[in-house]
Amino acid sequence: MWIGNLKEIKQADLPLLVLVDALKPSFFGWGIKVHQGGSFTHAMWVYKIEKGIAYCISQELTLRKVPLGKWLKKRYYLKFWHNPRWTKRRRAKVIALCQKELTKHWTSRIYDFLGIVGQALHIDKLNYGWWDYCSENAGEKLSILSPKFKDKHPDPRDLNVWCMLNSPPMKVFDRYMPREM
Repeated sequence: MWIGNLKEIKQADLPLLVLVDALKPSFFGWGIKVHQGGSFTHAMWVYKIEKGIAYCISQELTLRKVPLGKWLKKRYYLKFWHNPRWTKRRRAKVIALCQKELTKHWTSRIYDFLGIVGQALHIDKLNYGWWDYCSENAGEKLSILSPKFKDKHPDPRDLNVWCMLNSPPMKVFDRYMPREM
């Protein structure tokens, strides 16, 4: 169920930061929720509209292009963040970065599992510097759009809190909530 106007999303609205709450999380997702004390388990960006389909760049086992529709399931709640003050230049830079990252060899796009261990142990520097976990990848792009964002190893909750408290304020562009939970 759409809360707002995401069905009418246009390329000019992009990119959009997407935070995902897995309503029935895996053991891994449950661990993320417990560790961060928040509800979100994943972060990604909607960066492209192609033939009427919105696409996300999502750090899963590898960083990949995923149709937004993959996430419009009964088990996910999605929150879309946007800042209308982001400049066209910065937005274009992030979109170009998304496209460039997806052209890298798959071995350069692997999920940073060591980074998740570092997060669990509260040792942010325990990670592979050349790989990312999902919220690190999302945070890198947020720091381009909003240079005041400085967190190099955020979790999804950190991204959400920063978006809520950021000045000038970020805006919730839309939300997706399944009808039945």
